[in-house]
Amino acid sequence: MPTRQFTLTAATGGNGSGDITSAPAGIACGPTAGGACSHDYLAGSQITLTAKPAANSRFAGWSGACSGPGTCTVTLDAAKTATAQFIATVTVHVTLQEPQLRCTDDNGNIEVCGLPVDGVVPPDSGYSGAHTVFDKGSQPDCLDNPSPFSYGGTVTCDYLVDAGRPTINIDAHTDGGSNVHVVPVFDHWDGCDATITTRCAIAVPGGNVTVIAVYSA
Repeated sequence: MPTRQFTLTAATGGNGSGDITSAPAGIACGPTAGGACSHDYLAGSQITLTAKPAANSRFAGWSGACSGPGTCTVTLDAAKTATAQFIATVTVHVTLQEPQLRCTDDNGNIEVCGLPVDGVVPPDSGYSGAHTVFDKGSQPDCLDNPSPFSYGGTVTCDYLVDAGRPTINIDAHTDGGSNVHVVPVFDHWDGCDATITTRCAIAVPGGNVTVIAVYSA
C-alpha cells in the first residue's frame, strides 16, 4: 500500500524578496536558495520553514499555513501553503557634522575635547547636545557625540525604513548637552527634499539616501 504524502508549498509575498528553506530538507526557494518551492512529505510530518530576507528587504511574517514572525512549523495532515511576506527597504543615512572643539586642561594644555592629557580628561569636555530626532522618535536619536567626555566631529546613524512609505521628517536639536561652556548652533541641512527651519523632509526613494545636519560652534 503506497505511503500517503502531502505537498507543502512555500511562497513569497510583498514587494521585497528573500529565501525560504526547510528542515528536513526539500524546500529551497528564492533568489539565492533555488527553485524548489514545493515538496512532498509523509503525512503527519512536521516541517519547519525559515525565511531569510535578501539585501534591502525585511521579513514581515507568515501567512497561510503559519502566522506571525519567526520560523514556521507545519504539521502535514493535508496539502498546505505557507507564504513569507518580504518588504522592500531603504537605508536613510543621517550624518551630524559639528566642529571638533578644543579644550584646555588644568595645566593649560590645549587638546581635542574628551581626549585625556597625561591621563586626565579636560574639565571642559562634555556632550554638546547636538542630535537629531528621526520620524518623531520612531527610532533612536542620532547623537554627536554619544560619549559623555567628548563633543564635536562627525557621526553617521543608519535607519532602515520601508521603501515607498510617506515623507519622513528628521528634526535637528541642540538641547540636552552636558557642557555648559559650549552650545552648538544648527546651521543647515544638506540632501533633503525640503527643509523648514530645523526640519528635514525626505520622500523615501527606491534607493538609499543620505542627509547631513551641519552645526557650528
